[in-house]
Amino acid sequence: MINTELYAQPERFNVKPAPFSSRIYDEFSPVFYKGGIVFCSNQSTNSLVSYVDEQNKLFKIFFVTKKGISGWNFPKILAKEITTDFNDGPVTFNENGNIMYYSRNSFIKNSMRNISDTSNKLGIYSSSDMPGGSGGIDLYYCNRRNNDWDIPVNLEPVINTAKNESFPFAGKFGKLFLASDGRNGFGGKDLYYTQEINGEWIVPVHLDSAINSTADNFCLVTDSTFENGYFSTNRLKTDDIFIFNSAPVEFTNCDTVKENNYCFTFYDEHHQLIDTVQVIYKWDFSDGIIRLGKEVRHCFPGPGKFSVKLSIFDELTGDTLAFQVNYKVELENIEQAYINSYNIGNVGKPISFEGITRDLKGIMITDYFWDFGDGFKTGGTLMNTTFKKKGEYMVKLGLLAEKDSLRVIPKICVMKKIIIN
Repeated sequence: MINTELYAQPERFNVKPAPFSSRIYDEFSPVFYKGGIVFCSNQSTNSLVSYVDEQNKLFKIFFVTKKGISGWNFPKILAKEITTDFNDGPVTFNENGNIMYYSRNSFIKNSMRNISDTSNKLGIYSSSDMPGGSGGIDLYYCNRRNNDWDIPVNLEPVINTAKNESFPFAGKFGKLFLASDGRNGFGGKDLYYTQEINGEWIVPVHLDSAINSTADNFCLVTDSTFENGYFSTNRLKTDDIFIFNSAPVEFTNCDTVKENNYCFTFYDEHHQLIDTVQVIYKWDFSDGIIRLGKEVRHCFPGPGKFSVKLSIFDELTGDTLAFQVNYKVELENIEQAYINSYNIGNVGKPISFEGITRDLKGIMITDYFWDFGDGFKTGGTLMNTTFKKKGEYMVKLGLLAEKDSLRVIPKICVMKKIIIN
């Protein structure tokens, strides 16, 4: 039995406009860079070529850094070397921050979120217009091999819709965030995330109502914990960058992980034989193992359907005293989330933990949270941790599942004791 809470998902995130985002100009596509934020904006750069005209302002790449604990410095142009007389951006960086990928175009109508406008000739989106997609703007990915890029591959109909999917961001732990106007959201572009689980992409999960709104919401980036980040929205009538941070998710009523039992004792109670006759009980467990004895213990390799055959022979003559009797055994795993790890570890030595959910029927897990003694934090299916002191630790795995028909989110929590020597 699974202990499941129904999590109605009150707004998990606190959301407010970023201090460096103006109320007059458009700002969008924030990315992390060297402790600050790089973003696109059509705000004034004090340049003679800042605007095509008052109605069509050029977008440039800006960089803003933090000032003190909560303040921000004034945004400035990221680099004059990549600034053109046309629209520049959006941008992204490699993991080391020493390579930048960016787009530039000749003209853009209205605001950058209208990427389906045929006048928008951004190079970063050019591969989205390949034939064979789901319709509108699709998301593709490319593998880089030998300093060159493979042919773009469509991200499958489970992600792409007949309308537009755009502004992807690859987060840690395998989450892919994107904007879409082709799903049953709040209106306009809404933000979703998907991830590969057991080799398949899950249906994109709609972010909660603090982040999504009836306006356009797009260009989300987040730290590795998905507790802090930025996104773009036009809910204040211009494109603005908003900051979000989350309250920690709590799990209660955690079940202790139960071990699956595949070992059983078999004995014969149906055949009353003469005590003076020496007999042999032969058990065939259909997995290549034969055991002898009136009472035997056998461990099956795992879940599945097995056939157990019993034959009774006269030890002296070899004659069959009882015909073969077949027993059908069907074994299933306990329906639960499971923490797969060693039960015992050593101080200072990392231990691997795997969250196994394949035995949960009718539930699609979307979020993994781990508590190694310091509170629940966002994680993935595989985690490593090191314990600094000897003792007993109760490791907990919290799970959020896809919304059900009533738009509530099931919560599941299991725990397992680990002994550290």
